Amino acid sequence: MPFLRGRLLQDSKIEGDECANYVNYLLNELELFYRRVSWGGRLDKRHWKTLRSLHRDMLPCLR
Repeated sequence: MPFLRGRLLQDSKIEGDECANYVNYLLNELELFYRRVSWGGRLDKRHWKTLRSLHRDMLPCLR
């Protein structure tokens, strides 16, 4: 995840701490999500909804 985190923070659209902090928050949520799903061993509908939500939130911040 460190490479992904660095690359996404580098490619964030809006300059400044606010957007970087928001992308960092979303990446932390994505990492926690990955851990929860990997421990469970399967994807449910609620997992897909969470993943789509994270994607939707992160996309506007990236170029």
